[in-house]
Amino acid sequence: MFEFFPIYFFLTLLTFSKENVFPYLLFCGLFLDCIIYHLPFFHTIFLLLLFLLNRVLKKPQKLIQACFRTFINTNLFLTLFILIFKKTPWLLVIMTNFYNLLFTALWFQKGRIVLKKVKQT
Repeated sequence: MFEFFPIYFFLTLLTFSKENVFPYLLFCGLFLDCIIYHLPFFHTIFLLLLFLLNRVLKKPQKLIQACFRTFINTNLFLTLFILIFKKTPWLLVIMTNFYNLLFTALWFQKGRIVLKKVKQT
């Protein structure tokens, strides 16, 4: 179950739930359930629950808030799998938190760039 370490990077997308990230999260959950692990949709169900939970919360305005939210989402997601499979892969938890916080910091800074075209009148 926990032999693939760098596959949970998409959990950083939960921090930016107001944006259009739902199709990417759904694809990642289904890909992990159907192709990698052959689980009965555990990843997909947990991602849907976390997505709905984060949808209620407003988008973080500061980097520290985004990092805290990513840390909570990552640990909650991995805790559910630790409880189900009764394994405690500390290396997975540490590494996943490390690169999720790194991706959150990088994507948070990039999120401040406006990529929409401005209509000129």
